[in-house]
Amino acid sequence: MNARFVPAILAGLAVLCLVAMGVNSAMAQQSQCAPHAELVKFLEQKYKEVRLAIGLVNQDQLFEVFASPQGTWTMVITNAGGKSCIEGAGDNFQFDITAFEDAKKGEAF
Repeated sequence: MNARFVPAILAGLAVLCLVAMGVNSAMAQQSQCAPHAELVKFLEQKYKEVRLAIGLVNQDQLFEVFASPQGTWTMVITNAGGKSCIEGAGDNFQFDITAFEDAKKGEAF
């Protein structure tokens, strides 16, 4: 597998994780939004989360996955105007570094 597909694979895995874990419908209806820099700072300070994946949605929205060493994770969508909204969050996040390293080498999963 070519390493250029890794970001798309990670984004897909994040979406699958969200679907598998289920999103609280109340949270989905009440997305928390703020300017991008403020939201990133909040995630870093409150949950020690850092960005692990990034991608584009329909060429006009930024999709990001943040996670912490403690296992918390947050999915964020940012529009072209810089407004970021939390679209999902949870815990027990795991990153398969072996698959990532294999992909960087061009090896199949």
